[in-house]
Amino acid sequence: FFDSFIGNQQPTNMKLSIITFACALLFNSAVEAAETRMLMKNMKKQGKGKKGGKEDDDTEYTTIMAKFSGDYVSGSAYFMQDSSKYTDGWWVVELDEVDMSGLGGCPTGLNWHIHEFTLGDGRTECTDLGGHWDPTYGCAGASQHQASGVCPLLYPDLGGVKSCDPEADITTCEMGDLSGKMGQLSFKTGVMQKFEDVYMTNIDVISSLSIVIHCGAPRVACGNFYAKA
Repeated sequence: FFDSFIGNQQPTNMKLSIITFACALLFNSAVEAAETRMLMKNMKKQGKGKKGGKEDDDTEYTTIMAKFSGDYVSGSAYFMQDSSKYTDGWWVVELDEVDMSGLGGCPTGLNWHIHEFTLGDGRTECTDLGGHWDPTYGCAGASQHQASGVCPLLYPDLGGVKSCDPEADITTCEMGDLSGKMGQLSFKTGVMQKFEDVYMTNIDVISSLSIVIHCGAPRVACGNFYAKA
């Protein structure tokens, strides 16, 4: 990209081109930082980021994000967690594009899950990302532990498949079953969809995983999580 940016420049213009390029990179970094601050501000307006019922401006948050894409769906997902509390957090998802002409099996919304593998190292498709991340052995049908045969051993009376019931007991759910715990994503684009996740672990663990968006069972978009400054 850099070579193509300056490749046709005359020597007298080379310095100016390099400066322009550097400024563009700095601007993009500033935009991402501003987006994160805006997300935090929006959460505080809704009562998040408070302790003891009072606003706590000194609360420190850690944020990870994933940009997901596919043939019919693309967008971004953010997870924010109070740096002193590792059992819950808040999700913000924004869909950039939804092509309903290619989505036929999900009339009520999109399912979304954390998956055990990431793109890379030979994994190039959403179908390569394994099962739902399931560190607590929730053992629904798509758990990462179904393929290993662990779930049938743990729950033989249920055929190895448990049901997620967040209203009765959220610990019956896979930790990575985000739609099971908090609900589906709507098809609206350009809108921040916010969810409180009361059943989660340390954000550092999630940062090495991926997110997959489903239309029913088919995987229609995916992306890796990464730390966000």
